[in-house]
Amino acid sequence: MAKESPVPDGFATAYPHITAWVREEEGWIEVGSDEFSFSFVRAVYGGGLAWEGKPTYPNMDEALRALDAGIAAWLSENRPWSLQKPKRQLRRGRGKKR
Repeated sequence: MAKESPVPDGFATAYPHITAWVREEEGWIEVGSDEFSFSFVRAVYGGGLAWEGKPTYPNMDEALRALDAGIAAWLSENRPWSLQKPKRQLRRGRGKKR
């Protein structure tokens, strides 16, 4: 599992549900068709197939956007609490008095 970095993650920003699926839900994604599935992208977890897309997409970005939306829908239906992230409170440091 990849560790979170203080550096902004462009992939996580563009595809937050895919990122949460892999980092927090212990799921994985599959890209490409095989003998078991004709969908191009799939979201899988220990209990099996959670979501699968269409056989083709115009480009990878469209495929990943569909996957991100599919994971969001699955999480919303099956694990709604996982979409409710606690809001981070900003800590205010003590400023130096001059």
